[in-house]
Amino acid sequence: MKAEKKFSLGQKLKIMKEEMRSFELVQKEFKGTFLLGGFDDINAKLDDQTVTTQAMLGSSYIGKGKLRTDSKAWESRLI
Repeated sequence: MKAEKKFSLGQKLKIMKEEMRSFELVQKEFKGTFLLGGFDDINAKLDDQTVTTQAMLGSSYIGKGKLRTDSKAWESRLI
């Protein structure tokens, strides 16, 4: 059971990383200059993933090995 939960947490972390690769900031022309768009979607995803990662780190199934280290590193990148 514990191994299944740990595997599940690892898969969730992998999926979250893949989701963030698909986001792009969009450059829009506005009155002779350019603005960046797409912040709302990215901020919402960052918030969701930060909460999820922190919940993972609070889980007793995460252990003290590579998964915890990778999750802490991911949390730092999100923040």
